[in-house]
Amino acid sequence: MNYLFDNKNKAEQLHALLKEWLHTPYRHWCGVKREGCDCIHFIIRILEEFKYGPFHIPQYARDWNRHNKEELLLNEITKQIINKGSGTFGNKDTPVNGDILLYKFGNTISHVGFFFDAHVYQAINSVGVERIHWKDKTWFKRRRFNLRMVEQCQ
Repeated sequence: MNYLFDNKNKAEQLHALLKEWLHTPYRHWCGVKREGCDCIHFIIRILEEFKYGPFHIPQYARDWNRHNKEELLLNEITKQIINKGSGTFGNKDTPVNGDILLYKFGNTISHVGFFFDAHVYQAINSVGVERIHWKDKTWFKRRRFNLRMVEQCQ
């Protein structure tokens, strides 16, 4: 199976896009480079640059993960990426460049970021898009899944 970012040119494009989004402020339910975004819209906008989508993410409260057990984020990613044949889950302990990392905060999977060169690029509440080293235990000790995007057939 070919993964989207196995291709060197696409990996370089991804890295450039991730850097362009750095320091975009955090803004709930938004996805505009340099203006504001939350974690899911950050991921979606990058995937749309690679012609994935369109994505439909239902409205959600800022604290939805604290008050219910429904896996809204995981269900939407499964429905819109995995079930369409555009992605697969990878080994959670050995991410590769381009993996989308899913994290459990509160009761459900409620945070995502892109893995690239031993760092996770993510939109952090009250901070914005930042690049944090993979080994930073404060962030990455929580339950995680890796999602790999599959190369689309032309």
